[in-house]
Amino acid sequence: MGEKDFNKLLKRISSDKKAFQVLYKFYYPRIVNHIERVYPNADAEEIAHEFFIKLLNTKNFNHVKNPTSWVYVICRNIVKSKYGKEDHISFDENNALG
Repeated sequence: MGEKDFNKLLKRISSDKKAFQVLYKFYYPRIVNHIERVYPNADAEEIAHEFFIKLLNTKNFNHVKNPTSWVYVICRNIVKSKYGKEDHISFDENNALG
């Protein structure tokens, strides 16, 4: 998914069910695959669900320049917080919140 499309959907995610569905259908399988490869002991589906819950609970997003990288970093942070790692990056540090 391109930067422009991703950001349009991201800005509408909390108020537009279709925007959420498009992002979910596109990124859910990619997140699960990525987590299974990088963190084989993690529950990849649970991490993906938590990512989308975080998206829905976040109100204001800044422009995200590298959507897929941003998604994977946020998921990595979720894994690290669940499994006790301390070096995680917040949404703010990834240029996601205003």
